[in-house]
Amino acid sequence: MMEVKNNQGQAEKISSLIEESDGKNSKGKEIQRVYLRYSETMEESDLGELFRLLDSYCVGYVRRQLYNKGCYSVDNEYDILTDSKLVIWDYIRKNREEKKEHFANYAFGIYRNKAEDLIRKKSKIRKRMPTDSITGEEGEDLEIGVMDEAISEIFENRTKTMMRLLHIYCETFLDLASPTRSAAALLALCYARILSHMLEEIPDNKATSAKWAFGKMGNQSLYGLRRESEEIITDWFDDKALVWGQSFLDQLSEIVDDDGRNIPRGDTIYTAHYGAAKIEDWADSMHRATMRKAIEVVNTQQDLKEEIRDSYSRTDILQKFYKGER
Repeated sequence: MMEVKNNQGQAEKISSLIEESDGKNSKGKEIQRVYLRYSETMEESDLGELFRLLDSYCVGYVRRQLYNKGCYSVDNEYDILTDSKLVIWDYIRKNREEKKEHFANYAFGIYRNKAEDLIRKKSKIRKRMPTDSITGEEGEDLEIGVMDEAISEIFENRTKTMMRLLHIYCETFLDLASPTRSAAALLALCYARILSHMLEEIPDNKATSAKWAFGKMGNQSLYGLRRESEEIITDWFDDKALVWGQSFLDQLSEIVDDDGRNIPRGDTIYTAHYGAAKIEDWADSMHRATMRKAIEVVNTQQDLKEEIRDSYSRTDILQKFYKGER
């Protein structure tokens, strides 16, 4: 009896999948017909019908992706649908003579890409934040969860707050060099814990990656790393003021013995002197030093402290940043 029920369940599932596939094929053929008609007539009424069909064909996927990534709101869905249709309209207008055989598939790819672009944008801080303030106790990624329109507004406020905190964090370590905090140690922090996330080249739930940093540094000199890191950070924040401080630059100018040659420290090859293990040690110790200083800055900004209180619960990990528990 159980086997019969299982077979019936499988048959129903297969039948449902076939029915769904047939429905998509039918809608795809209708989209193709209207697309070809609009390419010839360029009538606004035909364009409106094409857009209606495309939205109906793609909106289910768009909604699922937004919900799954905790980014759903009516406005986000509207932006994706609108941006996708603008791209499609512009393509048809410029390529009337080049008729696509499977236009529904092409259009679906546009909707998919626009959804992915918006999700990346909305998840930017959660994905890129290179400090413990967006990871749990065990380094796991903190999920925001499914959001309705009201929660979406809260998320936007949190994003702004996180951006301010991250900006303070970067300002702090860029100006942290001292006799006890070497330029080499701060470059280790920058590459292993900052740039690795800004470039989105290590997993979101991994706070730091010394191995990635060592590979990224390659055979560059400290001067080269200084230029590269500044370019990435200033571009990421769109803030040309986020550059290494004078104490850092002074260290690079110091003359050192490098295999019998007296040259500026900045001309030495970083990875010829320091390996991944050292980078990891330095990244951790400089992160703690940076956090201590950054917390001091946060405590001087009453409006930022109020933002943190308003946007996050008492148990949220960002509260630990504010309280100095990290």
